[in-house]
Amino acid sequence: MKLVNPKLSYIEKKWDDCFLNQEVRDVHIQQDSLHEISFHQITFDGCLFENIHFQNIRLDYIDFIDVVFDCCDLSNQIIEGQYFQRVVFKNCKLTGMSFINSRFKDVEFDHCLGRYINFSQAVFDKVNMFDCDFQEASFFEACMKKVDFQNDHFENSDFFKTQHQHLDLSSCFIDGLTIDIESLKSLIVNSYQALQLVKVLGIQIKDE
Repeated sequence: MKLVNPKLSYIEKKWDDCFLNQEVRDVHIQQDSLHEISFHQITFDGCLFENIHFQNIRLDYIDFIDVVFDCCDLSNQIIEGQYFQRVVFKNCKLTGMSFINSRFKDVEFDHCLGRYINFSQAVFDKVNMFDCDFQEASFFEACMKKVDFQNDHFENSDFFKTQHQHLDLSSCFIDGLTIDIESLKSLIVNSYQALQLVKVLGIQIKDE
């Protein structure tokens, strides 16, 4: 799916300015410029984070607009109820992250590792997930308006009460998927996956 790319045309500020002004705008942040900090109720706008380990960064009530995370580790970060617009996560580690009740518009997850990631009650509007490992993830009660999933791992993930329109999982790995009958409607799967999901209907397959 064609997305609107992040706008990163005016990257100038230094990382130290972010500490002084509690403003993260138009800045390229790299690992060698990072130290412990806490941000609260601000917007990351027009930023490139490269090779950053977020272990020592606290993010409270942060919105993200025109942001790229390249080879970053955001494992176990809790970013709930926030807004993401024109954001890219590329080659990132997102293990155990919580995005509960967040909104995503023109967002791409590309080659990310995110086991146990939590997208419960999130809203997806034009979101791509390509070659990601989101095993044992939760999409409980998520709303998917326009999504493109390709070659993603969703083994043992939770798609219970997911709202979607013709969600295509045919190229993905969904062994052990948890899903309800209502969420099966209009779901697009391949023939092998269909045999797995038929168990949700209580149907037993018997070959003579």
